Amino acid sequence: MKQHWHYSGLIPISVFFIHQVLQKALNFPMPLLDNYLDPFCLGALGIYGLQLERKWLFDQPALTKTDILLATLFLVIVSEIVFPFFSNKFVPDWIDAVSISLGVCWFLITFPGRDRILKRPV
Repeated sequence: MKQHWHYSGLIPISVFFIHQVLQKALNFPMPLLDNYLDPFCLGALGIYGLQLERKWLFDQPALTKTDILLATLFLVIVSEIVFPFFSNKFVPDWIDAVSISLGVCWFLITFPGRDRILKRPV
């Protein structure tokens, strides 16, 4: 099967890796990005990955609005409630939930199959 990558997934993953190199390897502080870029990329790449999984494994043409809403809620609950409950390294922050949601919006705005997603009945 021919693999098709799109900038809706390539840009967030590239920005994520560049930021990780700057932050961890080069110790270059960027406080706003250090706090909120990772959740943004989680939202964008989480939904992008779910779309690829549905297409490759189940041959579904597009996610439904319900799929996207439930996946977004899952990402927010796990990252902002479950992880902080089990580890002090994670801190719940409502702005992270907004960042995850903005990442999902990035996917919805940039993904080439967005018309099928947004017009498809739930």
